[in-house]
Amino acid sequence: MKNNREIRKSVFAGSIGNIVEWFDYSIYAYFATFIAANVFITDDSLSSLLQTFATFAVGFLMRPVGALVIGRYGDKVGRKKALSLTIFIMTFATFLMGVIPSHEVIGIWAPILLVFARLSQGFSAGGEYGAAASYIVESANKQSRGFWGSFQEVSVSIGSLSGVILFVILTTTMPAPMLEAWGWRIPFILSGVLGIAGLYIRRNASESTQFEQAKQNEVKSIENIFVLFRKYKKTYANRDWLYDLLDGIILWVTNFYSLLFNWSSRITK
Repeated sequence: MKNNREIRKSVFAGSIGNIVEWFDYSIYAYFATFIAANVFITDDSLSSLLQTFATFAVGFLMRPVGALVIGRYGDKVGRKKALSLTIFIMTFATFLMGVIPSHEVIGIWAPILLVFARLSQGFSAGGEYGAAASYIVESANKQSRGFWGSFQEVSVSIGSLSGVILFVILTTTMPAPMLEAWGWRIPFILSGVLGIAGLYIRRNASESTQFEQAKQNEVKSIENIFVLFRKYKKTYANRDWLYDLLDGIILWVTNFYSLLFNWSSRITK
């Protein structure tokens, strides 16, 4: 059983990576208009923006894939290694976005690299959410798992809010031509530094208590995802997943797309 100091260290390791992950994930949404002007090959700014939105949406297709693959990987080798992998993928993908040459330099390869980066982000974000929640809760004592587990969701909000704050700072302090030329790349390159710090913290964290106990007792996880659905079919039969789906749609529309359309209208005028 871990003492309070060890629990706080584990929760910090799970949370700091989550902050970096969701900072990376959100800055694409906020800086989409600038990405559109530099990456996509078209003279129509609205068309470029719609292509950028479509590329943003593509990342969501990879999230369930990432959840399944990273979740299984975490069951086999440990939560710590799974979380190190997710933050590495997210950091690499986000940094790549910041250094992708414009379409004027590399042509069609610019949007291809962007789509690849978004797919990687989605894969990583899908694996991160469940792995971080499992790691934090499994690292806590039984009587305090609810409290420490809440930091997983808090860290998501902090990461997204950090992206908003940086967006506001850059858009209010930098001249528009400078921001459109290279200033929009700053958050993506900055994420590389944050990601390295988060990766270092996670690699030096201890494995979750419950995973170590399961490993010692040679407890095996369910091998087949279909067996999992059959075993917990009553859980999946309720409508909670539908409420989560609607909540996610409302969240992304209000927090990101509405802001983007408002900002893009200022740029395209």
